[in-house]
Amino acid sequence: MSELKMPMPTTSTSDKEKASVLDYVRRLLGDVSHPVGYRPDWITSKDGSTSVFVTFSTRDNLFYDVGKKDLDEWSTFPRGFIVFVLGSHDRALVVAVKALRERLLASGCVPSEKYGDFKLHVSVEGGEYHFRELLGWDLATFLNNYFPLLGHSTN
Repeated sequence: MSELKMPMPTTSTSDKEKASVLDYVRRLLGDVSHPVGYRPDWITSKDGSTSVFVTFSTRDNLFYDVGKKDLDEWSTFPRGFIVFVLGSHDRALVVAVKALRERLLASGCVPSEKYGDFKLHVSVEGGEYHFRELLGWDLATFLNNYFPLLGHSTN
């Protein structure tokens, strides 16, 4: 009797795409650490100057939830970024955490009562990228722009 072999577990598209982005960010930052072991999508530079969180959504439904507590914590880093993967590792918005946090607070957006997170939807129209919840903020300059991760600028 032959042994029944289970198929090898496959990694989801989300995991694969985020892993590609994280690999690239690691190459840019050099030595990194995971400040919280159960959050593999969040890395920081060893010197503590840069924090990067990677989140994914499918191209046909560009929806993200970002916790207010997370935004507050990530804003404490001199350079903090959220990489919003737009369905594929080669299409992502690299947004400074402090800028996002300030815009959310200034717009009057409030986190959900149940989970404490902001619900963000990316809209792509005519080459322009916007969060539906933050009208008037053109995100096109953040598209695949990883350069600020290397700089000395604050977010």
